Amino acid sequence: MLQGFVLNIINPAVLLFWLGIVSVMSVKENYTRSHELMFFGSLLATVFLTDLLKSYVANRIKKMLKPNVMLWINRIIGLALVGFGINMIAKVYGI
Repeated sequence: MLQGFVLNIINPAVLLFWLGIVSVMSVKENYTRSHELMFFGSLLATVFLTDLLKSYVANRIKKMLKPNVMLWINRIIGLALVGFGINMIAKVYGI
């Protein structure tokens, strides 16, 4: 668990995400200090609870994910990513 927190702390994308949230919220909204604390408290609680839920679900389905099932899941996700990529390229070039 500690390793996961350390990885999130040193991840620059996480830092940029939180800086973006703070910047947008402080510029666009006229929150009081108590509203800001409530906003960030509820945001952190939501992130923490969803991470706990993901961890619980991952632990529960770990037994079902045999190597052949993982192979098919990876193939399906790979095809979906290729499809989304082709769709984005087509939209950029107007095809």
